[in-house]
Amino acid sequence: MAMGADRADGDSRERAGETSPLLPGEWCETTFRDDAEHWVSVYEELVDDAAGLAASAEGVSTPLDAVVSRYRCRLKFWRRRLAELTT
Repeated sequence: MAMGADRADGDSRERAGETSPLLPGEWCETTFRDDAEHWVSVYEELVDDAAGLAASAEGVSTPLDAVVSRYRCRLKFWRRRLAELTT
């Protein structure tokens, strides 16, 4: 495979949130709407909790900022996946 093709594939996976580490049981290629709904719920809760903890640092950049960003990326992915499975 050409090096450019690898890079293009990696870029699209990153935009889709697929390069972030997955949680146990998380399967991006599920064809079940219930699975996608579950992961949207999980990541909504994780974003809320982690963002709350990060906000308590009062403007100081913390490692939690990266965690919140990763969770938001995964949440965005699962919302798109849910929309695909709903239509």
